[in-house]
Amino acid sequence: MQVAGDLRPLFTFSPELAFTRQVQATGPSIRSIYTMNCRGREIGIRLPIGAQVHEVRRLVMFEGSAMVAIGLVLGLDGALVARLLQSFL
Repeated sequence: MQVAGDLRPLFTFSPELAFTRQVQATGPSIRSIYTMNCRGREIGIRLPIGAQVHEVRRLVMFEGSAMVAIGLVLGLDGALVARLLQSFL
């Protein structure tokens, strides 16, 4: 069995890695909070002029689902590219 080298560098701790993980963990929630704050006025206007609650909920859920789908596609593409580059090493 052939081992591709020492794996210890993959599991070392660094402040840069900790910062990166923190940004990855909080980024999507901050983005959704920012989006809802920007759209809060729009939602507040839609409801009094006759929009149903389920229509507004569907609008918000569709936007969130679109962000999740884009993230999944980009993440899977990144994983495939990483796998391809790993084969060259």
